[in-house]
Amino acid sequence: MTQPARLSDVLTPGGELRVAREGRGMSLDDAARETCIGVSYLEALEADRYEQLPSPAYVKGIIRSYARILGIAPGPLVDRYAQGAEPKEEDEEHAGRGLVLLGQKLWLQLLIMGVVICVGYLLTQRDAGHDLTPVPAGQMVTAALPLQAILPPRSSPVRVASPTVVPAAVSQSEELSVESKATPVTRKSVLKAKILSPCQLTMIIDDMPSQLYDLKPGDQVEWIGERYFALEMTDAGAMEAELNGRPLPPLGKSGAATTVVVTADGQIQ
Repeated sequence: MTQPARLSDVLTPGGELRVAREGRGMSLDDAARETCIGVSYLEALEADRYEQLPSPAYVKGIIRSYARILGIAPGPLVDRYAQGAEPKEEDEEHAGRGLVLLGQKLWLQLLIMGVVICVGYLLTQRDAGHDLTPVPAGQMVTAALPLQAILPPRSSPVRVASPTVVPAAVSQSEELSVESKATPVTRKSVLKAKILSPCQLTMIIDDMPSQLYDLKPGDQVEWIGERYFALEMTDAGAMEAELNGRPLPPLGKSGAATTVVVTADGQIQ
């Protein structure tokens, strides 16, 4: 007797999450409120457009959070995503081999170019009449110096005083123009958190590798980034956070797991 097909056999991870959400009669806006994940990120996840999400580590985090809200075991979904969409180590190895081959070709081209330059230089010296005959080791070579190279003796040198150069005054407008040409400094954003209750936190900053923290009450943590901070927390109410000195609203319901992105301009997705 043929076994009925399971959703996991015919649907992608994103498709299974979408079917489960629609089966519960939940809209994307409802799901965004429950998970504290932006609607645009949930749409990209359900459509398996993983390239629109920050990083593979972040995709795994929102799959877990979304699956828990919908009552689905997150482990199999994460495994299927890793097998089908996450970059493979083999691809990275092939890319590394390609870089090695490219480096070898570049080295060979430089070697050929050096030989051509040397040959061209030797031919140029021969055409100009220079004697390129090698001299045996230990043999002294004598050559007459041109008369122009022998200068008559000079009397005691006469020192000429150098004129004193007084720097011209710089106008205020010129000072402003110099300051305006200074290289702009990239602005950094600082996210600070005070831990109120025990929790585990996974943090991703600007596509950098994720970092896992086991936090306890009283801990104070600080991160510096340029574009965004992606947090996956086992307890959304376990911390009080501020960005660049401005307090942030609660990142989710107290006691509930959440995944949230805080952008550098203070938006929460």
